[in-house]
Amino acid sequence: AGHGVAARGVILAFGGLARRRVGRTRLRKRHFGGNVRRLRSGRGGCGRTAVRRFGGSRRGDHEPAQCERGRGGANHHARRDVVALTRPFAPGAARAKIDQRDQKTLAASEHRRNDLMLGLMQDWPLLCHRIIEHAATIHGSQEVVTRSVEGPIVRTTYRQIHDRALKVSQKLTRDGIKLGDRVATIAWNTARHLEVWYGIMGIGAICHTVNPRLFPEQIAWIINHAQDRIVITDLTFVPILEKLADKLPSVERYVVLTDAAHMPQTTLKNAVAYESWIGEADGDFTWGTFDENTAAAMCYTSGTTGDPKGVLYSHRSNVLHALMANSRDSLGTSAGDTMLPVVPLFHANSWGIAFSAPSMGTKLVMPGPKLDGASVYELLDTEKVTYTAGVPTVWLMLLQH
Repeated sequence: AGHGVAARGVILAFGGLARRRVGRTRLRKRHFGGNVRRLRSGRGGCGRTAVRRFGGSRRGDHEPAQCERGRGGANHHARRDVVALTRPFAPGAARAKIDQRDQKTLAASEHRRNDLMLGLMQDWPLLCHRIIEHAATIHGSQEVVTRSVEGPIVRTTYRQIHDRALKVSQKLTRDGIKLGDRVATIAWNTARHLEVWYGIMGIGAICHTVNPRLFPEQIAWIINHAQDRIVITDLTFVPILEKLADKLPSVERYVVLTDAAHMPQTTLKNAVAYESWIGEADGDFTWGTFDENTAAAMCYTSGTTGDPKGVLYSHRSNVLHALMANSRDSLGTSAGDTMLPVVPLFHANSWGIAFSAPSMGTKLVMPGPKLDGASVYELLDTEKVTYTAGVPTVWLMLLQH
């Protein structure tokens, strides 16, 4: 635009060492917040305005001369927004003058935005629970098959997973879980785990998938660092958690993903069987709407270079990733396919499959705790799986089988 003032504003705002020739003007920024000086210049106008307003000198503290109309044109004020919003810090009275100009500029910018006409089509934020709502509505009868921790093969549908996820949300809300709270899961790939995922995210809480393959002291460190309030676990990991429970002060309750008949005697605080827990809810619950940049899921690294590092996924990033994964050049599954995700839900959100498969209505086959070659082969064969995903170790075991 014009002599490139807006472009220079963006370049300089990112700080660090930057050197760029734009139009006839060559600028150097020695440090963020420092002065910008002209090394070589063509004629004046907007170029001179930009240099003065970015600087921290006395000249930069005064209102610059207006652009000549032929050079600045009608876009002059739009470019002033960029310059004003990227101006470095200035102390004292100079800062007060700059603040006053910023307020005027922002007010003018807000006025222009209010004059815009916005579209109305699909006017909703990208939230994870919209995926399972879509699956329940369009692909409600599609199967989700699980090799359960208790042993038998269990069959459910996307509609049933949606309805039970609403019960999870209802129970979490009654237990005091609110937007931004962390709820941990230590579980295998099962339909129950999927219900818990969408139930946690549906109320704006953060689903913290804990990797049970880490050392116990790392598991304790991760749960404490995340300040998880509730831990939802499979039967497999109850003994591990019992040994760590006295080191987890933030945890208020443990939910074990089983029914009352298989619920073990345990010393875990306020422990309850999952089926009994959600059995207290009627499912008369509605997921809310919140900012799509709200954190949805949390994973930690394995801590190979020090303490594990936490990574937060937003609702927006998960939905966009799911849409990308459904492209032909990626996973590209359809409602006519069957997907067996061997990659765990606690491993980078199972590479997004827990979102991408429901969004397309793809049949899911969840392997549960048995990932040996014989067990995986049985599911691949009997369920007519067309797509699968996992690390090379799993496929080596399958090959040996």
